[in-house]
Amino acid sequence: MFNMKKIILFFIICSIGVKSYGQEKYFNSEKEIQDFSENVMLLFNQNKVSEAFLLLNDYWPIPKTEVELIEEKTIKGLNTVESIYGKAKGIKKINYSNLENITIRETYFSLYRVSALRFIFIYYKTEKGWIVNQFKWDEDFEDEF
Repeated sequence: MFNMKKIILFFIICSIGVKSYGQEKYFNSEKEIQDFSENVMLLFNQNKVSEAFLLLNDYWPIPKTEVELIEEKTIKGLNTVESIYGKAKGIKKINYSNLENITIRETYFSLYRVSALRFIFIYYKTEKGWIVNQFKWDEDFEDEF
């Protein structure tokens, strides 16, 4: 297995100190959030990374330039994953948590022939509605046990 810790660190850094000028849209319900996460995951599963990030950008309050950097690193990382594990076979939602209607965390697996990647979406409820607070992916699915 290869190490993707640098990519993960990059995602964490990008989620710290979130500014409110990247996103323009808000989710109004948990159902909208769940549908959104699933749609993004389906795009990742089809290796439509740029389309997935276009969706994320509308709800993620970080500068578009940072989203583009994350997208570029994700494309490279997922291409490496695909070259090692083959094409993604499907997705599986493995966790959903709503903490006191303040934050929602959804976790998905992207399934490959011999391994899986974990994708985590964290949403935060603002006065105007829900936004993407963090999005990250890694190979550390053993943390879900």
